[in-house]
Amino acid sequence: MLTGKQYEAVGRLALALNEIEWAFQMYMALLLGAPEWRVSLLLVGEGTFRHKADRFDRLLKALGEERPTLQPQIEPIRRWVKEAKDLAGRRNEYVHALVVHDFQTNETRLRIKGVDTICNEEEINCLAAEVAVLVTQMHTHCGDLLVEVEEARKAGGMSLYSTDAPLVEDAVSEDSEDIVTDG
Repeated sequence: MLTGKQYEAVGRLALALNEIEWAFQMYMALLLGAPEWRVSLLLVGEGTFRHKADRFDRLLKALGEERPTLQPQIEPIRRWVKEAKDLAGRRNEYVHALVVHDFQTNETRLRIKGVDTICNEEEINCLAAEVAVLVTQMHTHCGDLLVEVEEARKAGGMSLYSTDAPLVEDAVSEDSEDIVTDG
């Protein structure tokens, strides 16, 4: 059995990455800006950590393509999303490890991907600290990005929470025939 400190370290790492996953969902929902909060959450909440990270990255990429002036704010966030996915992979190694006891040496180890290793709580705590720094960076920069997006949308006649969408009539060119249906 692992020590209480070792279990605590694994738990701290797991919970820290949960905060990043929550941040992905929250910032995706805010960037999508559906007037109904639950609608945005419905769209962004599906899937695993990796699915949410990939979805957030695609959203950021599309936002940057639509608004190239926001690229300087978006690129660091995209790098942190990639870093978060790497850290989540490391978390998964610990969370899905087996605790095994070697009776010959009287040592408790973790079996990670078939390899027995000593549970290094210091290493796990360092990973949790990296995650904590990453969370802070993401919150700071995503908050700033939300402000920039709102300003860009307002300048373009849209609000972050606007329901202004192009009308079907606007999508039909003036040269096309009018579609008439008999009721």
